[in-house]
Amino acid sequence: MDAPQTDEGVFPDENPNRPREYHGRRTLAVGVLVMGAVALALWLALRGESLGTGDAFGPADLPRYLNPGQRPVAVAAGALAPDFELETLDGGRFRLSDWRGHPVVLNFWASWCPPCRREIPVLVRLQHQYREAGLVVAGVNIEEARRSAAAFRDEFSIDFILPMDFGGGVTRRYEVVGPPNSIFIRPDGVIDTIFVGQAPDDTFEEQVAALMTTLDEAVGAEPLPGPKALPLRFNPDGLPEAPTIGAPTPDFLAQRLDGREVWRLSDHLAAPLILLFSPPECLACPAEVAAVARADGYTMAVLIEEGAVAPAERVALRWRDDIGTVFEVDGEFRAVVIDEEALVRGVAGAAADLPAVLASIE
Repeated sequence: MDAPQTDEGVFPDENPNRPREYHGRRTLAVGVLVMGAVALALWLALRGESLGTGDAFGPADLPRYLNPGQRPVAVAAGALAPDFELETLDGGRFRLSDWRGHPVVLNFWASWCPPCRREIPVLVRLQHQYREAGLVVAGVNIEEARRSAAAFRDEFSIDFILPMDFGGGVTRRYEVVGPPNSIFIRPDGVIDTIFVGQAPDDTFEEQVAALMTTLDEAVGAEPLPGPKALPLRFNPDGLPEAPTIGAPTPDFLAQRLDGREVWRLSDHLAAPLILLFSPPECLACPAEVAAVARADGYTMAVLIEEGAVAPAERVALRWRDDIGTVFEVDGEFRAVVIDEEALVRGVAGAAADLPAVLASIE
């Protein structure tokens, strides 16, 4: 559609194809966006939560250990991007904070949005170009049915992540008044730039190229090991995650020492877990780990330094200081007992103390 004309020509701010970039909270007094906001609000209200899955998805609080400096969380450049978890079009899940260490482009779109259709091809190209270096493009669909989103994906051969905002909660949290909106996020989780409206291809290319310079080296296409937020299904009430009795456990991703795969704590909560921590500086810890007797019904995982030996029945994970810090390991052996509801049930500072801890839980 052509932009409105007057005797003096085009009003540039009324051109829906012109990106509006800002680096903080600014009032965008733009007629077309107001009209889009009204239309979107009515559309969301009519659809309500009817397409939701019933699972725990939507906006989420960042655990304190993922924001130790308590940086402001807001939809503004220089602030931490608000966290969220959504089901993806293919039935997986996408948690924004899982991708710390990666540059991220969040693009809010809908299949009925003509500027979105014009914008998608450059996003597909940029994901292909920078995927192995670490770029993550996530196209957040605004409250559409799977069939519509899948048809759009197939039409444009989209192979990046498509989180589905069935209930519209994440769209509202990100203050999207009309798609498309694009949020460029640095590897530390801080918002770099926001585009409201369609961005020209060269603008996207320049912004993503600049974003990639924030990486010291390529980080690959998979989430990086380290502390993670516990999936919302284990903590629907948003309780603080901490290694203290009665609290939801912090989650993490670690590398297995056998080199087969990475290991995420929350993927193994079908049965209770015992985490054993053997920090590199602890001379007594290998003996403490070896002294822990087998506990029926519990999976045992031990975080140890590379080259150390763990009993064969335990999952051996490569030691990480950041995970040790989150679990308050102060250089000594530590055992943390976690139940199948992801709650910390007991903590022991020596192998000899663990039987009593397990007995108290039963």
